[in-house]
Parts: sequence; structure tokens; C-alpha cells
Amino acid sequence: MKRPAPTPENKVIFAALVWVSVSFGGMVLSDAGVYGAQSVAEIIALIAMVALFPDEPRRKWSIYRMVACVATALGFLAAWIVIHGEPQADGFDFPRTRDFRTIDVVAGFVATGIVAPLFEEKLARHLALRGIHGMVGPAVSRYVAPGVVASLIVSTIFALAHPSLMPLAFLLSLALCHLALKYEFDLVQRAVIHGLLNSGIMAWYFTNGFGSHP
Repeated sequence: MKRPAPTPENKVIFAALVWVSVSFGGMVLSDAGVYGAQSVAEIIALIAMVALFPDEPRRKWSIYRMVACVATALGFLAAWIVIHGEPQADGFDFPRTRDFRTIDVVAGFVATGIVAPLFEEKLARHLALRGIHGMVGPAVSRYVAPGVVASLIVSTIFALAHPSLMPLAFLLSLALCHLALKYEFDLVQRAVIHGLLNSGIMAWYFTNGFGSHP
């Protein structure tokens, strides 16, 4: 199959198609009784995105990048704990771990710590971000940098897709957009930040605050 030209317009169009397709596909697979339906749909979409749009700016791993990934993830995890992760926070309850099967816990960590970060980073902080960045015309760019416009649009959509965490999701996306555009953090590097944060939240959720709450 011939790859589409990596134009900004094609990236934005494909990102929109993937978003709709994954939402619909996840529902269809769930209705069909497929275990982990949403993750299955995201994996299929990720393979398609990487196959059709494989190239994005990137720099090699370094000690600085490793430290930056861990520090960014820990910073946002700390913010999540303060805002959302305490027992007195609205809508938050620690689960009774005996209510969960081991396979469900493992699948939850794989889905939120690996699959979703890779899928969302490829979709949002590569295709959508780079596509919108390239579509910003001179009438706008003379007043606002294309990177700022693209980051704000992508981060707003990302926040709306995470309604219970909207302010934190918006700030996380802005940080990831900045790392992608200015420092060329690639898919895996951004997904490590995203995945560490998600895994930290899951670990807090399943261990009663890392054992700090009875």
C-alpha cells in the first residue's frame, strides 16, 4: 500500500479519521465481547499510524532525556495526587483489591501504561500537532507562533477527551507538545513520560496511596 504524502493536511485528516475509527471500533469490539476492546482498537490504529506516517523529528536518548522523562512524569504525578488522588478528593475512592482479578490489574497497567500512551502520543503529539503546526498561515503566524497555536489546539482537544482531569491533562499536553516541538522528544520518549504518569496513578489507585492510607 502506498503511503500518503506526509503533508500537514494529510496528517490532520488521518488523525481525525483515527480518532473516530478507534471510538467506533472500540464500541464494536466491546459489543462483540472482545477483552480489552479499546486497547485492541488502539493497537490496530497505532500500527496503521506508524506504518503510514513513520517519520517524526527525534533525537537519541541521553542521560538528560532520561532524567527529564522521569522528572516530568513525577512532577505531574505529584500534582495529580494533590488535586485528585487523596481520599477526600471528590469522586475518588480506593478500590477493594479483592474485587479485581489479577489479569484485569495486569491488563489495566498494560493498557494505561503502554498502549494508550503510545497511541495518544502518535495521534495527538505527532500527527495532529505537526499537522496543525504546518497549516498555520501567515495571517496568524505573524502574531502567534505556529507551535503555540498547534499546542493550544491539541491540548484543548486532549483535555476535553479527559474531562475528569481536564486542567491537568491540558498542562500535561502543553508540556509534551513543548518537548516534541522544541527538543524533538520522539514517540517513545513522550510515551515514557505519559506511561510513567499513568502507571503511577494506577499504582496509587491499587495500593491505597502506595500504602499511605489505611
